[in-house]
Amino acid sequence: MVYAPHARSCISIPFNEIPHLFVVMNDPCPDGHCLLVMVSSVKPNRKHDPSCILDDGDHPYIDHESYAVYRLADTMLVSHISKMVDLKYYEPRVDMDAAIFEKISAGLFASDETRNRVIKYANAVGV
Repeated sequence: MVYAPHARSCISIPFNEIPHLFVVMNDPCPDGHCLLVMVSSVKPNRKHDPSCILDDGDHPYIDHESYAVYRLADTMLVSHISKMVDLKYYEPRVDMDAAIFEKISAGLFASDETRNRVIKYANAVGV
């Protein structure tokens, strides 16, 4: 069965060889892309974007204070996501809770670190 990402779906994707949770922010657009936002751990004495802090339990994958990394938010082809899931390089996770998803979505627009082209895309697809 071919994996089909959709708004609120979550995927574990290696980033710098470490698996991170990525949240899919929209259903596939007509061009076959989805916007993904990475979640990373808050680390003591390291700068992080405070626009969207996530807590232990906000998602089964999150077991300590984390944040949405809006500076790395980007689009990805659905065909690529599906292929990587089929190859078991990416691993689907439980969908994000609707309230937490809205918090992540609001942070995307509030963050000073979100690139303009990402905001433009998010607006165009109705994030």
